[in-house]
Amino acid sequence: MTNQKQAKEIYNSFSRLKSLSQSSTGIDLAKAKELSFMKKNDNYKVVMGDEGATWKSFLAQPEIQPMHLSKATRLVAIYSTYIEKFGLSEDDIIGIDSNSLHRLATIVDEKTVRLWIEKARTLSRYDLYREIKYGDVDEIKCEHNWETKTNKTCLKCGVKEKI
Repeated sequence: MTNQKQAKEIYNSFSRLKSLSQSSTGIDLAKAKELSFMKKNDNYKVVMGDEGATWKSFLAQPEIQPMHLSKATRLVAIYSTYIEKFGLSEDDIIGIDSNSLHRLATIVDEKTVRLWIEKARTLSRYDLYREIKYGDVDEIKCEHNWETKTNKTCLKCGVKEKI
């Protein structure tokens, strides 16, 4: 059961989320913060007024400019991982590609989070994904170890060649 203070906090969060949705500036982290709060403990159900409401139906509301489930999932994961779990400031991750941050959220830990954040800031998305999969092996200097399929793929650096 939601008490009056919690209900007011939830409503205020929903109001901020609506106003953020009406702006098109770089406010993804502010939106991520509100989405994260609404998702926690199913707070969105208070706004919907229905215990049977789904997260997807909440995101489809016109007041918050309907948002794809995948984008909302990505924003919530980024905020909950980097801000809440690891205690980073918004300045630490602002301007970094959200797809890269989301991908890293599944592999970072307290010891490696700052290293990966810096890599996400400086590498292209392709180079970052490649480094996640193959490490920092230089594909130009690699002594390829081929895997044969319809293409052969180097198991050490990921370079592909047709057979």
